[in-house]
Amino acid sequence: MIYDESSTAFVTDAMYVFRLKPEVKPLAFMAIVHSKLFSYLYRVANQGEARVIPQVKASKLYALPYPKYNSSDPIVTKLINECRSMLALNRRLADAKTPDLVTQLRRQTELTDRAIDQLVYEIYGLTPEEIAMVEKSI
Repeated sequence: MIYDESSTAFVTDAMYVFRLKPEVKPLAFMAIVHSKLFSYLYRVANQGEARVIPQVKASKLYALPYPKYNSSDPIVTKLINECRSMLALNRRLADAKTPDLVTQLRRQTELTDRAIDQLVYEIYGLTPEEIAMVEKSI
């Protein structure tokens, strides 16, 4: 999932293009759909459709529970900030020239990914037991 802020992506037949509802913050949406929890929900909802080459189908996303939240909620602001951090880290990682810098940036992306997952768990209101189930299955 990408968010094309500058409208420079070229759509191909291998892409799905989504328009978000006005109340949905694009970076919060991107963080949520990239989270472990959303991946878990997608797999559970689509069991029995194992493919050699995994493929996310747009029609299957609509049935998944997307959390209701107030876009001005501080947790959403944190999620958006973590998503911005992840995007910046990935840009830096793509430009990294030394193995040490690559290792450092990968560690930072892993930490940011975990922070995003924790925020998503909180937005969905998961209990520690439910979080453990998701973490164990992924």
